[in-house]
Amino acid sequence: MKRTPLRRKSKRREAEDEVRREVLAALVEERGSGCEAGVLRIAKGDGGGSILICTGTAVDGHEVLTRGRGGSATDPANILLVCRECHTWIHDNPQAAEAHGLLMNSWEAK
Repeated sequence: MKRTPLRRKSKRREAEDEVRREVLAALVEERGSGCEAGVLRIAKGDGGGSILICTGTAVDGHEVLTRGRGGSATDPANILLVCRECHTWIHDNPQAAEAHGLLMNSWEAK
């Protein structure tokens, strides 16, 4: 019996990823390559102020309304250009990110 290996991605997802790459390139052209999450600071545990975690250079496209919450991966209005550190912080701290407007719940959309 001949076995065909499974595709890593569906053709639909590959097409969506291609559109997303084009959208991200256009956003960088339009908005620049700075991190749009802003300079996020997190408080030190010892009460000694805060530390800077933002590198200032965007490398990721973050969806404010994630795909799992009904958002679009290709809608420029739903994408923020963020640095890796801020992107990690957003997903590690969803309640704080929602308070900063960096994440949105599905019932808040439109």
